Amino acid sequence: MGWLQAKGYKELQRDMEAAVLSINPAVAGATAVIPKAGGLGVLIYTNALHNGAGATAAHTSGAPTVANTAGTARAFTETLLKTAAQNTFNACGEVPQMIVMSASHKQTFSGFTGIAANRLDVKDGKQGRIIGGADIYMSDFGKMEIVPHYIMSGATEVYGLNTEYGDTVYLRSYQTEELGKSGDSDRAQVLVDATFRLRSEMCCFAIKNLTA
Repeated sequence: MGWLQAKGYKELQRDMEAAVLSINPAVAGATAVIPKAGGLGVLIYTNALHNGAGATAAHTSGAPTVANTAGTARAFTETLLKTAAQNTFNACGEVPQMIVMSASHKQTFSGFTGIAANRLDVKDGKQGRIIGGADIYMSDFGKMEIVPHYIMSGATEVYGLNTEYGDTVYLRSYQTEELGKSGDSDRAQVLVDATFRLRSEMCCFAIKNLTA
């Protein structure tokens, strides 16, 4: 039973990660209405880069319940990344420490022109190494770490996150409640009520309407 409960907690953590990294709008709780947390796609609006008619609604209080307006898909480029970094610096005086993206966008990022200048010394008769990726981007305003996330597979967004201004808050922390027995079996449920809190969304950025 303990092993199954631990496994259930891991599944809940994955669900929470998927919700945070999504563009899903929040659902405000009400009588007979289950509340749902909004993802980064609706939480970040000041430094959100869209294409075509794409847009993110601004919100100043309450739950971000308005969905994104669909835009036109375009490729992830270094120009977009530079623009997002500059916009965020202008908004708050620093760039996000972490850029979260899908594996596909990570490979696109590693193809940016700056990677071509990388070299690795070969010493003591050892074989050389081919450098095919990068995990740090040195912008004009500071460095940003690139973090590929498997849950974002197929995503059309790239997020720049300042972890100082974001955290998870809980209404009910992870817990196990025993349920009524059914025959000779023991039953229990695991649950958590939580949401992601972004205390300053202008310290982050979102590049949207990208091809997956």
